[in-house]
Amino acid sequence: KRLGQEGVVVLRLTISRLGTIDETSILQSSGHELLDQAAIQATGRVRFKPYLVNGMARRATADIPFHFVLRK
Repeated sequence: KRLGQEGVVVLRLTISRLGTIDETSILQSSGHELLDQAAIQATGRVRFKPYLVNGMARRATADIPFHFVLRK
């Protein structure tokens, strides 16, 4: 906030059959390393409901946008 940085980070997450994140990559950078790293750190605390196909848990990929906007 102090640096006045705003932007959108889009992460691609690979989600395991257990709902944990196996891999994280940046599809679109905000242009600010601090914001990109904050988005990655935020995913470290997330657990997903497993993706099911015919009742069987499958590995899945999700693209998640993070919007960093300063309120004026």
